[in-house]
Amino acid sequence: MSFLGTVAATAGVYLAGAVTPGPNFLYVAHTASASSRRSALLAAFGVASGSATLATIYVLLIGDLFSTHGIAGRILRLLCGLYLGYMGLRILRALRFTDRPTDTPVALSGPQAYLRGFLTIVANPKAMLFFGVLTTTILPFSVPLPTRVSAVAALAVLAFSWYSLIAITFSSKSIQVAYRRIRLPVDLLSGCFFIALGLYIAFTP
Repeated sequence: MSFLGTVAATAGVYLAGAVTPGPNFLYVAHTASASSRRSALLAAFGVASGSATLATIYVLLIGDLFSTHGIAGRILRLLCGLYLGYMGLRILRALRFTDRPTDTPVALSGPQAYLRGFLTIVANPKAMLFFGVLTTTILPFSVPLPTRVSAVAALAVLAFSWYSLIAITFSSKSIQVAYRRIRLPVDLLSGCFFIALGLYIAFTP
């Protein structure tokens, strides 16, 4: 895969996961609705910092643990693929609960918002599996270092941009109403994408 193709694929896979409502998305959105915009932005930076940290650790530091051991890499691909497929099924099954109201979080100070955002993703084993997928598919150690560094940088910029956008837009109640109206097709497409991606990763040699 070319330099631009690798960077674009990394950004696309990350964005597909980021736009799907999950712990990170909901945490930032809830903080935006319950606290100040400043706290919401710090929560977004916390989640984005966690994403960049995991990406750096997996893609630049420990990816060779899987790329240099065929059996370990194959097992990781299988587990990650099955997990992604399972996540897609969960998204599709949850469609009937799309309009279920969520709990309102307690307003947080800026430092609390940042730290909880960071820990939300760093302490999530599902996020670790997701970044493990990158090391065994798109960004193994066989990919040149400049390409991997560029891909991680693109992912970090995308993470900061996306979660900052959530923080800003979900500060408005009108945006919350509009999002609930389009959540059904967004979740449907995301669920199907993750199922297809998971099957590809798990069963492609």
